[in-house]
Amino acid sequence: MLLDHLDKDKSGHIDFNEFLSGIRGQLSVSRLEVVQAAFAKYDPKNTGYVFIENLRGEYICELHPKVVAGKISPLMAF
Repeated sequence: MLLDHLDKDKSGHIDFNEFLSGIRGQLSVSRLEVVQAAFAKYDPKNTGYVFIENLRGEYICELHPKVVAGKISPLMAF
């Protein structure tokens, strides 16, 4: 019953997205719009993927709480 419920594409297995959707449920329209806008910002060439290079200029790893506390390096925070 669980497989039938979560396997939305009826492939016979549950992929990660199907699993997350089943656990979390669907996004509200307003939240989906925010997620899509954020994704579009970090996918300027509209490839359907977000590459780490697109995030590097936006996320300052040195300000991560664990980096500030000396528990991890800035590379680990990214």
